Amino acid sequence: MFQKFEVDREFLEFISGQTHGVVMRVSRDLAAKFHYPTTRKDYSIDYGRETGVREYSVARSLYKQGVSVVKPHGVFQFELVDLEALAPANPDCICTGFVMDYFHEQELTRREEARRRNLAEIELRKARAIGWHIPSDGVANSFYDREQDRIYLFDFTIWEFMPDTIKREGRILRELREGIVRKQ
Repeated sequence: MFQKFEVDREFLEFISGQTHGVVMRVSRDLAAKFHYPTTRKDYSIDYGRETGVREYSVARSLYKQGVSVVKPHGVFQFELVDLEALAPANPDCICTGFVMDYFHEQELTRREEARRRNLAEIELRKARAIGWHIPSDGVANSFYDREQDRIYLFDFTIWEFMPDTIKREGRILRELREGIVRKQ
């Protein structure tokens, strides 16, 4: 069983809907992603729980290895009454959520967007260098914090750890060791 998360209703708001889940702000500083299946074949109460735990595990691993990701806080139990906006989507599968830092998405200038893309590519190279396969456009799944001139990657639902990636990315590993690619 997961620890219960007390939602701060003052800050409760829908952030985004995705193919496999929704993200909601659940307190002043935290957001939660609720996973649900998109096909009848995947439907089970365990789907949201297992997917949330998996995404949290990937985020935690990346965070511990120095890749700039939205800080993961864990997977928690939520009361559906706190999340009434989600209930029509799939009430049986959205009782657990992957909790992470909340970031307010900002409108970016062209220069900031170019900077975000550049910083995201650096972080994605770091992730690949330690063995992560990123099957989607990881650049699109990043927030830019203009005050800190830093990006934070998010959405790790379909990332896979593949040690063979390290061999293919040997040059990047050498760059990391030599300090050519620095943590942002």
